[in-house]
Amino acid sequence: MPLSDVQIGALVEKYERERDRYEKMASTVARWLGAQLRSSVVRHLLTFRSKDTQSLRAKLQQESGTLDFHMLEREFGTSILDLAGVRVLLYRDCDLERAAALVEQLFRLEAGDRFRKDFLAPGEYRALHRVVALSSHDLEGDSLLSNLQGVVCEVQVVTLANHIWNELEHDIRYKTRNGEPDETQGRLLGALRGQVDALNGTVTQLMEATDACVAKNTQIIGGPDDLRRLMEDRVKRSLHGDFGKLFDLLDKTHEVLTRAVLDNLPIWTQVDRERGVRLAHRATGSHMVVDDVMVVVGSLWGTFGESFLEVARSWRGRRGAFATFVAKRLAALNAPEERPGDVDEP
Repeated sequence: MPLSDVQIGALVEKYERERDRYEKMASTVARWLGAQLRSSVVRHLLTFRSKDTQSLRAKLQQESGTLDFHMLEREFGTSILDLAGVRVLLYRDCDLERAAALVEQLFRLEAGDRFRKDFLAPGEYRALHRVVALSSHDLEGDSLLSNLQGVVCEVQVVTLANHIWNELEHDIRYKTRNGEPDETQGRLLGALRGQVDALNGTVTQLMEATDACVAKNTQIIGGPDDLRRLMEDRVKRSLHGDFGKLFDLLDKTHEVLTRAVLDNLPIWTQVDRERGVRLAHRATGSHMVVDDVMVVVGSLWGTFGESFLEVARSWRGRRGAFATFVAKRLAALNAPEERPGDVDEP
């Protein structure tokens, strides 16, 4: 027998009294899942909510013939699955399965298709739904969660692009008179579906390119040859000097020497180079040829000079020209740097 208006009203009042449980459940699931997604480096946005009372009333009216009043009166339980809801908005299609797997690892899922639905048909609503509950271990381990016994939460996993299509299609299905798109709406939904699919593909390609760039920039510079190659790639010419000693200086004054660290050093602009040339010539006088590595050290001296000296003191054996340049001549430069016009530059 379908639910009566009186019964529907009584169930809505029951929900209003208990709504804070469902808000708490949604918040808890969102907080735990967000932490897990971040630690797993899955790019995402999260929203959560408890169901609006008017939406619940409409749902009860729509499904009144399939619901048992006495069961709902005791506990909404697994009869209505979306009173608490979390939406995971992802950037890439390829993260859907990964995020859904994390949901299943973190929470308890009942058996049955009602609790695990994959909507992946072309041209239609696309998302993965998982209806979850807290495990008995979680409920027993925290007294603040004890009132969430019997409460479930629907987790929707969807890409940002597909979410746009889903919401617009939802408006047609639930907010128009017959729930079906007319000719114009159908044509526009089809066009939007194609654009959304293209957007999903472009977003994936862009994020993969960004990941590759980040990996390249964070790659550790492995030695003098790596250092020379990266610097020559940057300036588009051959460079000369003792790159073994330069690598030693930079590697021991930085916790991790990466391409990103190298790119951020103040050695690349014309102003940086002019500063390095002036300091190198002051240090060498007129009897030593200034090479590219000496200019780099001169550019960095104001920032790393004391640390460079500490590294140079650890060098053993007969000092070459560059070691002498660092350990003795630059160490003697205590006077303020001359103005650009004070020193003749080559």
